[in-house]
Amino acid sequence: MNSLNAILDANPDHAPSYNNRGNALMGMGELESASQSYREAHKRRPDDIGIRYNLALALIELHHFDEVRPHLEHGLHMTPGSQELGELASRIDTPQPACKDTTITC
Repeated sequence: MNSLNAILDANPDHAPSYNNRGNALMGMGELESASQSYREAHKRRPDDIGIRYNLALALIELHHFDEVRPHLEHGLHMTPGSQELGELASRIDTPQPACKDTTITC
């Protein structure tokens, strides 16, 4: 993580580093911070499908379904038939079970 932050300090417009930082944060379970990193990457490369996918995944995990829809729609428009984006879209179009366990993030 320190090396990614150093790269971003030197080059704050380096979208791949924001995306990679988001990936690292997702792996650590820091969903909100990950989504912020993906948003920064998306600002710099709005047509990058991989960044949109990662941002959409983070937003779905955070249950920000209204915010994720435009990213999935744009991605599917750019890459019709994308199985990965189609699977994410089906996750937000399917009713999500209510989480009753207050000790975990659902």
